Amino acid sequence: KFGVPHEKAVAQLLGLERAWSYVLTFATFINSFFLSQSYGFWLANKGNTRKVQGRLNDLSCLLATHAERDEQGRFTERARALLDEMARWVRLFHILFWA
Repeated sequence: KFGVPHEKAVAQLLGLERAWSYVLTFATFINSFFLSQSYGFWLANKGNTRKVQGRLNDLSCLLATHAERDEQGRFTERARALLDEMARWVRLFHILFWA
């Protein structure tokens, strides 16, 4: 059988409900504030990283376009070594971007 609880038990639960609403409001504020700050940091970091990635791509295209070639149009050994090293750096940056 269900009945109306005693007044003393209800009074204790009302105090708990009031404390819970304060804690819930405070926790919601803290979570919202720090989530907003984290998102702002992530967005700025992503933008800066993409800018650097774009400049690396520009540099790679310039190097490939103006690299030294032999009479048959193939890259020379020196040019190939430079392009390979640049490709390694670009791949490293790509890995670090997603890490």
